[in-house]
Amino acid sequence: MGKRLYRSQRDRVIAGVCGGLGEYFQIDPTIIRIIFVVLLVATGVFPVLLVYLVMAIIVPLEGRPSQEPRQTVADGVEDLKETVTELSKDIRDAVGTPPEPKPDREDIRRRRTYLIGLIVVIIGIIALVANLGGLFWWGWLWPVVLIALGLAILWGIFRRQ
Repeated sequence: MGKRLYRSQRDRVIAGVCGGLGEYFQIDPTIIRIIFVVLLVATGVFPVLLVYLVMAIIVPLEGRPSQEPRQTVADGVEDLKETVTELSKDIRDAVGTPPEPKPDREDIRRRRTYLIGLIVVIIGIIALVANLGGLFWWGWLWPVVLIALGLAILWGIFRRQ
């Protein structure tokens, strides 16, 4: 049998799919990665991400002996699980955010008031935009009042800080 497609063990960033494609087509894997990123942006994340995940599951890892398809898929899922676990650990270590201190009652009240003010402003803006085409002054007056009320609530919060 001729050339076979494998996921690369030597040149892998996530699951070795781009490295394996680069080796198979004898192209620099960085070019394959750039193409994947461009396709992610051009088509939306979901289609290309789905293709990548399917390839990470069904394409066997380099150096593994030929096995039946069920075992290849099981190995691919297990390898992907380990990779995701390692990546999430690396991200947690890199971000390393310490736990936030528990907010006091005043902070909770301030956050709730801020949220209410923000919601009132958003509702007012939506209503204003919806009513701008109206000919009657009361069609846009109440949204302006809501926006002013929400801004007053938000101003009160920021002024106390």
